[in-house]
Amino acid sequence: MAELCHLQRHASYHITGDGGLVYQIHGYRITQGNDGQVKLVNTTKQCSIRTSPSNGSATVTTPSIHCTASLGATSHLFVRCEEKRMHFDGAAFVVRNAGHSAGFDEINRLRVY
Repeated sequence: MAELCHLQRHASYHITGDGGLVYQIHGYRITQGNDGQVKLVNTTKQCSIRTSPSNGSATVTTPSIHCTASLGATSHLFVRCEEKRMHFDGAAFVVRNAGHSAGFDEINRLRVY
């Protein structure tokens, strides 16, 4: 309980000039713009999460992983971890590793690139 009280005492909150919200809590900065976009950033660990309801997208970034996803006209899911990558756009699925690629095309045929 003492740790929770300590976190609460050291947290801060303010409203930006354009109506956005900013919270600072235990090394995390959480912002929400008036368009609904939310960002959570931990600069000491180089981690971030970003979501946007206006375009239906989300991004997660850490020192070893980068992941994006979105809905709408350019729907996709992309994950990268070092040299490994995976991409799906609703029609084709491709996995890449160390310069080699394979996956399934729009008509579910196995493709090796």
